[in-house]
Order: sequence, then C-alpha cells, then structure tokens
Amino acid sequence: MVSYQYITKRTSGFHGILKTYNKDTYTMEQKSISGYIRSLPDGQQASEDAVAYAKQLGYELPPNKTYVRPFQKYVRKLINVKYDYSYIIIIA
Repeated sequence: MVSYQYITKRTSGFHGILKTYNKDTYTMEQKSISGYIRSLPDGQQASEDAVAYAKQLGYELPPNKTYVRPFQKYVRKLINVKYDYSYIIIIA
C-alpha cells in the first residue's frame, strides 16, 4: 500500500488539515483538454507560433492573449470510496 499526505491551508486563520490518502483507491485517467484562448500577464505577448496557429483556426488574438493548443493530461479518479477518519488530524 502506498499513501501520501498533504496539508490544505485556509485564509480564515485555520492552519490546515493533514490528510492521508491510499493511492490504491485511485486510478490514473488520461483527459483531453481542448485548445483555448487565455490571458497573459501584463507586458507579455503571444509567440508568433501561437498567433499563426490561432489564425489557422480563425481566431484573431487581441493584445495580452495567447492560444493554448489542445493537450492531454493525467488525473486521478477515485475508484473505491472508503474513508478512514481515524487518520485525519487537525493541526491548530
């Protein structure tokens, strides 16, 4: 059994929750993400490649925008919902 832990932070003054998850209860799944136009930080501009690719698709990119090409990513999907709350520790 392989497990991992992380702490979630909140801005309300609560310091966080230590969570333990069993990786055996998750499966990795490939997800397709469609291309999209996104904003760039101030002072940055889209690359010539992004502008040309967007133009091929019929988009005219405004200033401070770029086109993100479609891509694949892996996500964890819960396969067995079984929680053992004895492992949740509240950190104050």
